[in-house]
Amino acid sequence: ILFMPLGFLLPYIWHKFNFWKTLLAGLLISSCIEFIQYIAQLGCCDMDDVINNVLGTCIGYICYTLYRHASASK
Repeated sequence: ILFMPLGFLLPYIWHKFNFWKTLLAGLLISSCIEFIQYIAQLGCCDMDDVINNVLGTCIGYICYTLYRHASASK
């Protein structure tokens, strides 16, 4: 849920972000967070977190797509 705004706001603010660029950005940011947790030994470093964060980014992008289509049809 925390990465849903990322998936929505990246293409909303910068129109050059398509689905794949948004997905890659979510993957890189989530991987960096997990890597920092691993190095600093803070929290629990887990690949499930990366997968869930990327899924949240995808859901946010889908919400953006629905918003774009709804606002275009007005």
